[in-house]
Amino acid sequence: MSVLETDSAALRLIGWGALPARSPLLVGALPEPLRRLGIAGVVAPGLCGAANALVLDMPRAHVRALDALTAAELPHGSPG
Repeated sequence: MSVLETDSAALRLIGWGALPARSPLLVGALPEPLRRLGIAGVVAPGLCGAANALVLDMPRAHVRALDALTAAELPHGSPG
């Protein structure tokens, strides 16, 4: 698997926008078996700056980086 380094501002998630990263990111192609399962990528919160949690707001299609304590205090959605 080839891995490239990119400026974090250059990486955007379709429908979600830019990642809240402050440093360069490593980008690589996933193996075909994972892509067939619908897995398009993997994001590591530790690579998105000082925060240690990525919060995915599914209804708003928004991602943000927060510290773990702040993320844990956010209200959780309900299914359906």
